[in-house]
Amino acid sequence: MDAAFGQRLIDLRERIFSHFHHGDWEELGLLTARSDIIHRHPRLLRSLSWGDEDYAGNVLGVLRDMFDKDPRNISVADGWL
Repeated sequence: MDAAFGQRLIDLRERIFSHFHHGDWEELGLLTARSDIIHRHPRLLRSLSWGDEDYAGNVLGVLRDMFDKDPRNISVADGWL
């Protein structure tokens, strides 16, 4: 991962952190064919629901995993947000 790619992840995380709800994660998972990553993460949706302080870190971890597996997904997510 290069610095530009990392910056795109951070920018996406900020937009997601500010606006996403549970259903938005479901849609992103369907659009990227990576629903499995979202549902397997032990804390992502729970930390969203509870407003936990680790949510931003969970978002970044899920995005990184999602895009490491298929870098084209960052363009899908970027265009959809």
